Amino acid sequence: MSHEIRTPMNGVLGMLHMLGKTELGSTQQRLVDTATGSGKVLLSVINDILDFSKLEADKLELESIPFELENLLGQSIALLAKGAQEKEIELLYSLYSLYSGLPDKILGDPTWLRQVLTNLIGNAIKFTDEGEVELYAKAVAGNSIRFGVRDTGIGMSQAQQQGLFKAFSQVDSSHTRKYGGTGLGLAISQKLISVMGGEISVVSSPMLGSNFSFELPLEWVDGSVSKPYLSDMLAKQRILIVDDNASMRHLLAENLKRWQVKSVGMAEEGDDALTQLRSAAAADEAYDIAILDKKMPGMDGLELAHIIRADAALSDMKLVMLSGMEHHVLPGIDLVDGLQRMCGSWTAYKMILLGFRDAHADAAEALDEYIRQGEWEQAKSLAHTIKGSGGNISAKKLYEIAASVEQSCRAEDAGAAIAEIDALKACFNEVIIGLADLESLEIKDED
Repeated sequence: MSHEIRTPMNGVLGMLHMLGKTELGSTQQRLVDTATGSGKVLLSVINDILDFSKLEADKLELESIPFELENLLGQSIALLAKGAQEKEIELLYSLYSLYSGLPDKILGDPTWLRQVLTNLIGNAIKFTDEGEVELYAKAVAGNSIRFGVRDTGIGMSQAQQQGLFKAFSQVDSSHTRKYGGTGLGLAISQKLISVMGGEISVVSSPMLGSNFSFELPLEWVDGSVSKPYLSDMLAKQRILIVDDNASMRHLLAENLKRWQVKSVGMAEEGDDALTQLRSAAAADEAYDIAILDKKMPGMDGLELAHIIRADAALSDMKLVMLSGMEHHVLPGIDLVDGLQRMCGSWTAYKMILLGFRDAHADAAEALDEYIRQGEWEQAKSLAHTIKGSGGNISAKKLYEIAASVEQSCRAEDAGAAIAEIDALKACFNEVIIGLADLESLEIKDED
């Protein structure tokens, strides 16, 4: 039944995707987008029900294959990164755990383990409106590994936790209306963990967040235990971490200490950082590196960096800016969204970006000329191409402006099209210039 149910639904979504790439009016596009969104929600419900049915019928078959633990954890985070970004919450990944005796490779079923982790991370993001969500893993006795997802969300009372892992239920009915979902995610996760030989538990309090964790007995691949990264250069450095998020400060500090950095300091805001930096310099114990969070309340990382550069006593210090990937690496492009479209594959995404740059470098100028000469068929076609190509590379602003220009060209409205073309050219040129040195940009593939 799984194939018979999923295949038609995937066919519907595929046809809607193709329809969305054709020439549509704004009302038609909105209807297609709504249908696509509803279809994706329905497919998610179908997948949950089918997976739960398979577990209930004891039809689940586990694999035992070697896989890289770090890659699996990274993929689990990457799949949900966009949701956390949209809610402006921190999504943390305790990399330092990988240098605490965990293996590089283990034997197990990576598909089902990834599903459990993404279920837990997705739930945590859903029920967290501010603060952070953290995925962590650590080695425990008996070659077992404890996985966990901690959040600063709405939390639960002891009474609400009693029915937490029952199918088709949420902690109270108001949550179903506000947050949606089938109520199957945790039930599926509990059953998968049980089949894999573990047991899930939760620690939670209302308004104080939740911590879901489980241990799995996993066979470690011989000789694959991670070792700390040691560097003679880092061993001589004094580093100050500046971040308003306490969890991020401590994660970074733990990493640096395991790398045998000479001295690690921490500051939660810009003024405190400047005080520490200047005091250390005056005592002839100046910091060599400052790691700055770009987005901080009050004095942000960029402002702090400018002050440091203007201070003669601090200007020689190296600065590292933590900005995430959203909109900062490639101007005008949502890099997180683009990578997710490619399932985390930078290699595939880079090829698409290069193709856009090389094929469309003069497109905006050509469109401007078509509009001013009243060649509406060519203008309409080229605006549509720019819109589609912009959407494919996750250049969202370019997509929106090109869609508006396309509508003006369809209406043969020269005044509106000319009024919009300068904005399109500016946005287009920002993207093209940002892609000029794309060959030198490398990001680790997640797949």
